[in-house]
Amino acid sequence: METQTFSVPAVRFCKQLEAFRKEVNKEMHPLQMVIFLEVVNKPRLTVNSNYIQKILAIGQSSASRHCKRLTLEAKDGYGLCIFVYGYNEYRSKYLELTTKGLLVAEAIRPVFNNP
Repeated sequence: METQTFSVPAVRFCKQLEAFRKEVNKEMHPLQMVIFLEVVNKPRLTVNSNYIQKILAIGQSSASRHCKRLTLEAKDGYGLCIFVYGYNEYRSKYLELTTKGLLVAEAIRPVFNNP
């Protein structure tokens, strides 16, 4: 039986997962990592559970649960983000980076920027 190796993108993805888990939590869910990256890369007041539900094609409760886990509102939350309300809009809560989230973003940036 011939052994196949991972492609370069797969190896890079594994390194990115490892960097996240080293900085945050060794069992952090990949969807939470993706949501965190969306918060880092999108303009302020863009990322909320409705946005995540649409771009990741997951259910509303799952999107809300993954978003909440990035905050300290969840019992075992990571504290990378906080919920903020939009301007003149009190129905939608958006994710925004905390100081810890900014530090994690800077710590993992080299792994994500290097090919």
